[in-house]
Amino acid sequence: MKIMIRTDSSSVIGSGHMMRNLTLAAALQQSGAKVIFVSRDLPGNLCDEAEKHFQIHRIKHGDDGPSGEDFRSTIEILRAEAPVDWLIVDHYSLDKTWESGIRKEVGHIMVIDDLANRPHDCNLLLDQNLYADSKSRYNGLVPDHCKKLLGPQYALLRTEFATACNNLRHRDGSIKRIMISMGGADPHNVTAMVLEGVKLWNRHDLFVDVVVGAANPHIETIRDLCLKLPVCDLHHPANNMAALMTEADLCIGAAGSTTWERCCLGLPTLFIASGDNEIEIAGSADKAGIGKYQGRYDEVDPEMIADELSKLVAQPNLIIEWSNNAASLVDGCGAERVCRAVMERRREEVGS
Repeated sequence: MKIMIRTDSSSVIGSGHMMRNLTLAAALQQSGAKVIFVSRDLPGNLCDEAEKHFQIHRIKHGDDGPSGEDFRSTIEILRAEAPVDWLIVDHYSLDKTWESGIRKEVGHIMVIDDLANRPHDCNLLLDQNLYADSKSRYNGLVPDHCKKLLGPQYALLRTEFATACNNLRHRDGSIKRIMISMGGADPHNVTAMVLEGVKLWNRHDLFVDVVVGAANPHIETIRDLCLKLPVCDLHHPANNMAALMTEADLCIGAAGSTTWERCCLGLPTLFIASGDNEIEIAGSADKAGIGKYQGRYDEVDPEMIADELSKLVAQPNLIIEWSNNAASLVDGCGAERVCRAVMERRREEVGS
């Protein structure tokens, strides 16, 4: 089976789309599929990382946007690589118009989405996030024949998280070690604001791990702030996320794909939405009792962070409850489930 994945990463977009697709690609490859990536050559991209393990076609990012240069380039690559059994599309700017135009060039189409704000022409849809309306969320947006994989049980996590999940440590509700993780790009430098809040909290016995993506443009500012804390390690980038999450008692982080990594390891979170696309996820996470939503990046300030930490340190039972709730949502086997669905869906449709 030959599978092509169309996704992007950059210092603005972030790394979440590419990272979750690299996880899925590894599972598909292990099942015997050949996986090829198609990605725009944007500033701060992770194409080199993808190329370590997979073939990748880098396409231009012209002024005519995804519906123009993107469409033509993807068609050309599909024809050159034909036959392609599946095209996996993980891109907020692509929708039914793009997918329908490309359908005749590929056997099946899978879409990975988080927003449910546009129609799709696909055989399989994955939304790994937690929503109250998950079952009806894509009604009218995908064809009737489309199979939907919905919820954190399908979260695309690397194998290191499933392994670490089997050896979870018991959290006693104390806050002695905090992890700060605002995503791969963090264009608004929320990391710096959170560090100011932790500094304001003024805990000299606190260990802080700060995770910053390779494409983060604010690294020097963040580095200076880390030096002002009593005990603080800067990870730029982090190559041991599972270990860092396992050791932490609390995370202050974005509500992107790492949300489910943290859940898998029972790490409760103070959520800050780094963009509008994370607001609903953060709100749902709050309602599910796996942490607390603080607000959007421009609604939170250092004083709020310090105040919230002061409240939480006196509520160890709440921290334990959040940790247990988080661990019950994700088991780290989502990539295997999605991979199996891709294989089974193709067999079903070929058989029919």
